[in-house]
Amino acid sequence: MHLKSFLLVALFAPMAPQIARAEVTAELLSNPDFSKPLLSVPGWKLYGRSNALREATVVTENGAHLLHLVDRDNTGEIGITQIVPAQAGQTYRVEVQGRATKPLSTIGAYLQLRFLPSQTFEQIELNVGSEDPSWQTSMLTATAPEGTRQIQIYVYTHAAPTPDFQVKSVSLHGGVVPLETE
Repeated sequence: MHLKSFLLVALFAPMAPQIARAEVTAELLSNPDFSKPLLSVPGWKLYGRSNALREATVVTENGAHLLHLVDRDNTGEIGITQIVPAQAGQTYRVEVQGRATKPLSTIGAYLQLRFLPSQTFEQIELNVGSEDPSWQTSMLTATAPEGTRQIQIYVYTHAAPTPDFQVKSVSLHGGVVPLETE
């Protein structure tokens, strides 16, 4: 190794952890714990059509506000969505704390992180327990592609099967370190 290269490495090596460390943003979502009215502006919007078979409501349990998504209709989807500003090249992580309300009641429940205007997205099935009534965390991490100006988050059900589950919170942060595997 040349002396000049060695000196540069010796000089900058102690700073590598600071250079590599991402600056994590504050919470990016409005009303992440559903403590305000569900459809307050700015904040969550209804995704899909609510009717007697598909509902997105906030219930209170032990002082906590919980989103309750019920889908008893094989022909439609129901959920919530929120759009927030974003930056291209930044890595974002969305986390959902949820739980099943009855056995196997989260099959067909999804979390989606969509970058706008490209419409590029990542999606996972919510893993919030089928027999376990405790709160489970589902997490999705993705890096915003070039040209990204906004992120749209969806917590929703597919048309079939028909889930019934509760969500305690949805959290979104930017500047996170990308995960190698989710």
